[in-house]
Amino acid sequence: MGDITMSSMMKTPHRRSGFTLLEVVLAIGMIVALMGSAIWFTQHLASARESINTKAQEIVARRSLMRRITKELRCAMNLRRFGIGVEGTADSITFVTTAIPGKSVWVDRNILDQPLPPETDIRLITYRQAIREDEEEGVEYVVGIERTCQKLLDAPEAEEGENIRVALITEKLKYLRFTYYDGTEWAKSWRPEQGVPLAVAVTLGDEPVYEDEMTAMESEDEEPEEYIGLASRRLVYLPLSEMKTQGTIIRGGPGGGGR
Repeated sequence: MGDITMSSMMKTPHRRSGFTLLEVVLAIGMIVALMGSAIWFTQHLASARESINTKAQEIVARRSLMRRITKELRCAMNLRRFGIGVEGTADSITFVTTAIPGKSVWVDRNILDQPLPPETDIRLITYRQAIREDEEEGVEYVVGIERTCQKLLDAPEAEEGENIRVALITEKLKYLRFTYYDGTEWAKSWRPEQGVPLAVAVTLGDEPVYEDEMTAMESEDEEPEEYIGLASRRLVYLPLSEMKTQGTIIRGGPGGGGR
């Protein structure tokens, strides 16, 4: 009986316990792959969210600036006694407009309080590209769009930083172009003696165009190249203009492309 038991025990196969080295390596590899996928997915979501936030900020900046320029341009006028009015080039515009004085003007003040600087409802506004110079390389580059505002037009001396306030209103947009409509055709510049244009086309973009690139875009010998950045264009009608259109609509429109 004892011999039978011993022989049966010797014939019973040995049961395996634990994992082999190959199984451990495969399990670790799967864990590493899953962790890598999770990390990549998280980084991809963060990058996509940042990209969406950046685009949203650009859209908000574009709409806000366009709305502000439109609001002020629609009140543009000529002041013949000062000899100023609408004056512009392709990348900047200066015009006289009206605005409600600030809240501080209406506050009751004590006789001992320091007097406030004079302020009127007529202001001289300028929109232009903000250009800075790199001191090391000696080259100029566009950093955004800036706005200047002069509230006292008959000041004896008007200097930026003193009577003229300069503000960089956005760094998201670095392309600004204007074209002017006189009732017949579009022009790239305007002088105060011409009066107030019937309409102004405003173009805003996110990528700057420098002088050599602008020359290529505006070449008279070749077809003008399209602006490669993301651009928004609006035609602003100026109610105080004394000019008339040919017909009931503004004919044509400025070129230059855009998306």
